[in-house]
Amino acid sequence: MNLPFKQFLTRLYKSCTSFSFYKEIYQEPFAKSLKYFLSFILILSIISIIPTVKSSYQEANRLQQWLIKSELKIEQGELIARPNTEPFEITANQLTFMIDPNTNSPDLTPYQRAYIISRTGIIAKNLDTPGTKKIDFNKEQNWKISAKIINQYKTIVMLIVPFFLVLVRFIFIVLQKIIQIIIFTALSFLNCKILNIPFSFENLLNICTYATIPPFLFYIGFSFLNIKNSYFSALHFIMYALFIIGALNACKPEEPAKEKELPLP
Repeated sequence: MNLPFKQFLTRLYKSCTSFSFYKEIYQEPFAKSLKYFLSFILILSIISIIPTVKSSYQEANRLQQWLIKSELKIEQGELIARPNTEPFEITANQLTFMIDPNTNSPDLTPYQRAYIISRTGIIAKNLDTPGTKKIDFNKEQNWKISAKIINQYKTIVMLIVPFFLVLVRFIFIVLQKIIQIIIFTALSFLNCKILNIPFSFENLLNICTYATIPPFLFYIGFSFLNIKNSYFSALHFIMYALFIIGALNACKPEEPAKEKELPLP
């Protein structure tokens, strides 16, 4: 993953714009292609979580201000706040988190999935299980939320969350793409054997690894622009296949020219 960044950008650009570039990489050790591939996925994973981290930081600041203002504390198994404290609510991807110290049984009808901290405990609602589940607070436990505690937890959460998000996104994309690369490499290898084209499995693995990036960038670009189409997945695979075919044609050894037979006198 220590591929020099300038070399990485050069390879990324050439893999998208020139089939002749694949002549330079198809005979390299696969470890070099794997470094390039993992570097790309890591950079992509980091960039993709920036909006989520920014939004999470803003919500964390809002929660911090609400907690300080509400003077929240737990006494004898009940959540207590200043009078007239409004509930705090965050909703993202149909998941709602709420702190409502004013009621024991909040109305969960509008929510598909929710975690509510009520006056007497934590209530969970999930689409996978019918009804709701509640965990009551310990009546012997007293706890006060201070500004110092809030800052400590906020710092810890804001350090852990980005790392966790990058790790999950990285692993998910790598597994998804590795399966795709192996399938297309195996199909290409079988095709080359049938057509008697002298490519080793490692040669084809290098080509398919580099060729997976350009159509993936195309797919990411349309997703970023929020352009949705049911044919995008099919188009993505068609582009991938076309890039592999173009790269194979560029890398295919040229057949030696046949000598012309002179006519007999």
